[in-house]
Amino acid sequence: MPDFGNAGKITSRKRDGAVDVNVGNKEYLYFKVQVTGIKPILAFDCAHKRHLFNTAGSPPQQTYEWTLARSQPFPGLLNFSYDGDPDGYALGMTFTGAPIKYTYLVELRDKTDQLIKKVEDVDFESTDPSDVFFEGLSVDQV
Repeated sequence: MPDFGNAGKITSRKRDGAVDVNVGNKEYLYFKVQVTGIKPILAFDCAHKRHLFNTAGSPPQQTYEWTLARSQPFPGLLNFSYDGDPDGYALGMTFTGAPIKYTYLVELRDKTDQLIKKVEDVDFESTDPSDVFFEGLSVDQV
């Protein structure tokens, strides 16, 4: 029986689903999606707006990286700010180019970019092009 859709498989190494971020200490979240396969279509949204959207017409990438609330953006990386507290975020993935695998990593980092903890480290894969999946993450600022 699939984990999602018709043929979806989830391999979870770490999957908290929620994280507290100490913005007073300049903690932030680092996100990375590694793609194996062709035609990745993904979106990163919060309850208030869409932050990142890769359409079918976008040039495919193997790696997508961004940060949430880093005090100074990394060169070449998108850096999003908080819209609410608490806020819910979701990574939406389609499998149109199946077979395809998305490896989703979320890390809580300190102001010197050192890892505090992994929040998410999960593979989502499918061989069915009709499958879609949304992975949620609740973020609280403390």
